[in-house]
Amino acid sequence: MRCLIFAEDYLPNIGGIASHVHKLALSLQRTGNDVHVMTVRKLPRGRNLRVCRSREIERDGLPITEIPVIYSPRNILLPFQKQFIFAKQARNYIKNNKVDVFHWHNIYFDPDVARKVNGTTGMVFTNHSSQFLAAATQGDAERSHLFHTLNYAHQIIAPSEQLLESTFDLGYPRNRGSY
Repeated sequence: MRCLIFAEDYLPNIGGIASHVHKLALSLQRTGNDVHVMTVRKLPRGRNLRVCRSREIERDGLPITEIPVIYSPRNILLPFQKQFIFAKQARNYIKNNKVDVFHWHNIYFDPDVARKVNGTTGMVFTNHSSQFLAAATQGDAERSHLFHTLNYAHQIIAPSEQLLESTFDLGYPRNRGSY
């Protein structure tokens, strides 16, 4: 199986999702799958995207594409970067490498990219986040937004029964989720 894992939160960041994504990618690779990780490369203030291009690196034998992102005040540039830079590179990678699964991990950054690659390959979302649990208890508008965010996934994986049940409570089909 060929898998493109997309995660905004990835090493060298320290945290649960970043660590999980790396360990998952390594495990998939060890079991004979062709795995590639695509993540952000956070640029220091004042750096120009034309100067800092995407780069290919390797970490623990795992191929990784780091795509530069500029964080602007109030992140006004972020939606455009996600729609055009990240999604374009993900679509190209999926097409050129005949990817079987696009797997994303962040409830707020990654779905914008997933939306743009939807229809090109299988789509899996791992719902890790306590941010998701907090948002799922908000009003109908936030719950509707979360449902539409999840709706791109053909399958959803959750590392806790609470996250999975909250996913189902939004209307996501039970037969397409697993703990």
